[in-house]
Amino acid sequence: MKDFKKDLDGLNMPWVDSPFFYDLIENVDATQAYKELAVTFHEKGYCIIDLELSDNYIEELIGNLNTSIENGHAKKNTSFFSYNDGARVVDGGSHIKGIAELATHDKIMSLLNFFYNKD
Repeated sequence: MKDFKKDLDGLNMPWVDSPFFYDLIENVDATQAYKELAVTFHEKGYCIIDLELSDNYIEELIGNLNTSIENGHAKKNTSFFSYNDGARVVDGGSHIKGIAELATHDKIMSLLNFFYNKD
């Protein structure tokens, strides 16, 4: 019989969403910082991490995004899926320089691998 309080893959769901999360977090092999991020992610559905991006990198990314929007190349959600006055840019990684690089940053990928116990 599976021990759902110790087996990260015991349920057909990510362990960070498991109803046994607080038992699982006690048994997982990770740094205290990762455990704290996992608790925040479990409780709030998000966590904040410092990617240590340079100001130049951020400014260039914002510039690329704004240029794409101004040129009409940025794909946006319809107003139905917008939660404020501006539509959300979608699929930016396929046409805006730097977005895919940001989304696949080593720290983000490492944390997602930890949260979901998958590559």
